[in-house]
Amino acid sequence: MTLTKKRSTISNLFWSFLTQGGVEVVRFIVAIILARLLVPADYGIMAIVGIFTGFSNVFIQFTFSPVIVQNRDLDRKDIHTIFWLNLTVGTFVAIVFVLSGSFLAQFYYQPVLKGLVALAGLQVIVASISVIQRALQEKNHNFKTIGVVRFAAALLSSIIAIILAYNNFGVWALAIHMFLLVLFECLGLFMLSKWYPKLIFSSNTFQKIKRMTSSLVLERSFGHLTESMDKFILGKFSSVSDLGLYSRSYGFLLFPLRNISQVISQVMLPKVSENKHNLKNIKVLYINSLNTILLIVFPLMLMIFLIPNAVVYLIFGDKWMGMVPYLNILSFCGILSSIIVLTQSFFVGYGDHKRLNKITLIEKPLFVIMILCGFIINGSIGLTFGILVASILAVLLRQYHIFKILNINLISQNIVFFKCLLIGLISYFLYSYLIIDKINYVTIFILSSFFLSIYYIVSFLLKKGFMNNLKKLNKI
Repeated sequence: MTLTKKRSTISNLFWSFLTQGGVEVVRFIVAIILARLLVPADYGIMAIVGIFTGFSNVFIQFTFSPVIVQNRDLDRKDIHTIFWLNLTVGTFVAIVFVLSGSFLAQFYYQPVLKGLVALAGLQVIVASISVIQRALQEKNHNFKTIGVVRFAAALLSSIIAIILAYNNFGVWALAIHMFLLVLFECLGLFMLSKWYPKLIFSSNTFQKIKRMTSSLVLERSFGHLTESMDKFILGKFSSVSDLGLYSRSYGFLLFPLRNISQVISQVMLPKVSENKHNLKNIKVLYINSLNTILLIVFPLMLMIFLIPNAVVYLIFGDKWMGMVPYLNILSFCGILSSIIVLTQSFFVGYGDHKRLNKITLIEKPLFVIMILCGFIINGSIGLTFGILVASILAVLLRQYHIFKILNINLISQNIVFFKCLLIGLISYFLYSYLIIDKINYVTIFILSSFFLSIYYIVSFLLKKGFMNNLKKLNKI
């Protein structure tokens, strides 16, 4: 590997982590402010809207973007064709949203959904315009540009959302926040991009893209349908407040963790595609990406598990204390979810969509069965525990197939995971002797510092750290 490529890998990871970290800091601060201005029911209503906007992403973001990133032989005509095809699909989805607004409002007994879904439809159109721009930036490894745009969009949209929430706009503050986030990102990418769409469309390209994306669309659609089942069940058969507590807990933990994984994954995906025929390089790439994610995610999740009451009280306030039982379970799901995101990028980059579809056909029905059983047994908490069980089985299944492809020994190559588990047990033992009688800022600071110190000291002594893994990734 040339020195230039090595520096490029370091630069990509640096800018990805730096800008993603900046975005997450903004979102974290905004989440605190909005949670104190809004109520759980507002988040519950937005979670219902998210079911449908998430499904639209299957078609306009997660289908065409990997095609551009993975394929080096796409010409100018192909790119323009994909743009117009994506915009057409986005427009169609937006029309469906508008037409279904009245039905959804009646189905969930929430009249405000009619207007919210219409705004979400407009958001889908804007998102479909920016997908190609972002994919081209990723393909050319311009992660600095992507990161700067995302940070600026997150900052501007968040400021406006806080102003709206303060002025009693309620759930509309959240909806407008999401719309402006997509709009500002779209405008920023077009301002900094050297590519602009032209009226070019090729039927041959359409047929080629159709063959490449058909299996991916099937897998993504089925995946989102099953993954949204939890919100559908709680939104229909429970209160929007319960759904709000659950979705806020889920978003608080899993969304930033998935972003951490995606930072590494978006760098890993094109490199896996480039080294598709070099299993030795891919093996090193995957193992060290997995180790890096575990070393970053594990201490954060362990802290949430150990002191959930303090975290919720200090960040969200008294009215959100109902999040605590969800966080206790979802802290484990956060670790597993980060691994699942990484495995997804591996299969897409490796081009093994057929195997990914087979895995999906096994794990997704299992996911539905687990959450249904959990909800029937113990309501929303039982549903959350069902997600944990399904996540454990999904990670085991995906790791088995990846390790089989790369000829990796499951036990020996997961040594970092077992070391993290040992650190977690030690930390839990020590924390069991620390009783929180009064929750305050001093307590949370001491406990957090104590836990993180234990983790990083032991991690250093075991000679496994982020920079060590980063150096190995840089050699590929």
